[in-house]
Amino acid sequence: MTDVLPAPSGRPLAVVPHLPDDRWRPTRAGLVSVWRYVEETFEFHRGRLLLRGPNGSGKSMALELLLPFLLD
Repeated sequence: MTDVLPAPSGRPLAVVPHLPDDRWRPTRAGLVSVWRYVEETFEFHRGRLLLRGPNGSGKSMALELLLPFLLD
């Protein structure tokens, strides 16, 4: 089963796969007293995380710090 996101023109913009309910999905992750993060919580939406911001805001560093915990 997939969800289709409609574009303003009426044509499908993207097809988003439907994930089974028994699949493990992260809900949130946190960094405390690491690098420039005093206390930061990242909320996941349906198991996905979107980081946006200007260059140098720490998006890549946050992923570098969280990746080992997600793979462990």
